[in-house]
Amino acid sequence: MNLAQAPEAATTPDHSHRTLGGAILGGLLALGRRPRRPLVVSNLTTLGFPLPPLALALHLPVAAVAGGALLAGLGSALGSAISMTVTQQQVPADSLSRVGSFNLVGAFAFGPIAFAAAGPVAAALGARAVLGFGAGWAAFGTLVLLAVPSVRSLTWHDT
Repeated sequence: MNLAQAPEAATTPDHSHRTLGGAILGGLLALGRRPRRPLVVSNLTTLGFPLPPLALALHLPVAAVAGGALLAGLGSALGSAISMTVTQQQVPADSLSRVGSFNLVGAFAFGPIAFAAAGPVAAALGARAVLGFGAGWAAFGTLVLLAVPSVRSLTWHDT
């Protein structure tokens, strides 16, 4: 769980199973795809992440929450497949494990802090505020990455 996902996971029951169908679809959709700007595509796929907590914060119907979770799972699988391929194309083989480790630490190091904070903050401000913050944080992170010129300019390497 990372910082953006922790508010939803800490304030809703068993969040993991709702994204499984989307993950399967996203994995199938990734097969054979070679986007011209792979990091732009892989980052845009993360714009599905804010949908489930946003739907919960807005008290939308269960179908909307499930639809958001489906899109989040689809985006996660599709974006991860593209991102991992780009990493393997761009990083020398003898550095892949180190780069992968830094990537995972950067992605997940603050998750426990968010879990620890989500409960007390939800008790003080309400679950809706925590879920809204999580949705906003997830969208903000994507937009910040898309503002980086090297993310936008990297192209697919055909091998």
